[in-house]
Amino acid sequence: MKSIERKDPSLIMEQIETVGGMYADELPKLMMNPNLEHHHFGSLGIRTVFAIGDGDSYYAALAAEYIWKELTHCSFFAVPAFEFLRYVLPLLSRYLPASVLVIGISASGSSPIVIEALGRIRDDYPGILTVGLSGRRDSPLESAGRLCESTAIAEYGRTPGIRTYAASLVGLLSLACSIGNDRRAEITRFLEESGEAAVQTCDAVIQKAERLLNGFSGDFLTCLGSGPAQATALFSAAKVVESAGVSALGQDLEEWNHVESFAYPLESQLWIFINPGRSYRKAVSLLKPARKLGHHVVAAAPEGAQDIEDSADIVLPIYGPYNELLSPLTHYLPLTIYSYYLAEMHGRAMFMTEH
Repeated sequence: MKSIERKDPSLIMEQIETVGGMYADELPKLMMNPNLEHHHFGSLGIRTVFAIGDGDSYYAALAAEYIWKELTHCSFFAVPAFEFLRYVLPLLSRYLPASVLVIGISASGSSPIVIEALGRIRDDYPGILTVGLSGRRDSPLESAGRLCESTAIAEYGRTPGIRTYAASLVGLLSLACSIGNDRRAEITRFLEESGEAAVQTCDAVIQKAERLLNGFSGDFLTCLGSGPAQATALFSAAKVVESAGVSALGQDLEEWNHVESFAYPLESQLWIFINPGRSYRKAVSLLKPARKLGHHVVAAAPEGAQDIEDSADIVLPIYGPYNELLSPLTHYLPLTIYSYYLAEMHGRAMFMTEH
């Protein structure tokens, strides 16, 4: 591995200190001041959308899937950039070009595979609309797509996608409002009301950090959720890997129940994101069986969620307004913070830069 400058996990907490202002001010500004408005898309008849990216950008696409479908009534596919380039792009000839939109997402604005994919579409399928969703102004991605939308917010150093993930997700929601039902005011209100609440959520995790670490055994952790919460689980697992070098799995609730529930070590820590909504009963139903197997179960749920206090080892409340389809905007915070404490416990730097 190429030697790079040590990335101390304290950078995570430095960025966490900014979340109140990020939700109250920075993200609402992104939502309410789009580069691209309805007139860019209104007459195009878009029916199929591919959102592509790597890592956090891909998870942001997954997190936006259900709200995109509700707002636009389009078919929406979140696809890893390499898979899109090699397997999906050759199939685009089967679609009516004017009905397809491809969104390339990159927080750095320089993801080479995303840029290559948008360039290939420009050359091979000129009738297909492409949008570069870039977290950095004047980046290569901005010129790779026919249109561009900026998700740039203040930078505080390279950490595992804490602020940029939220910005990418808000950028996707802004595009959905430009193409379909414009619910910017509703989403903006959700963000603004999440400002102080996000600080409360972070404080709750910090207060329980010692208990969480006492329940962590070995070098493995699992995160579960379904629907929008599955994207949260995948993103959260990625933060644990990047920040602390701990192997972590993000999985759907029923898929875990069907397969991974039979795997050792039984004393491993299991995080379950409990979203009041379509997957609520399934999430709650896994708490007691998982504990009975020997797992240390952490339930992350909106404040006041029912039927979980006596079924989990630790309950982490997520404060603020609740909307199942918008939950990925705030529910990624608990495990992001916890990844800092795991890194400190192991004496590790982010991205394995302690070597």
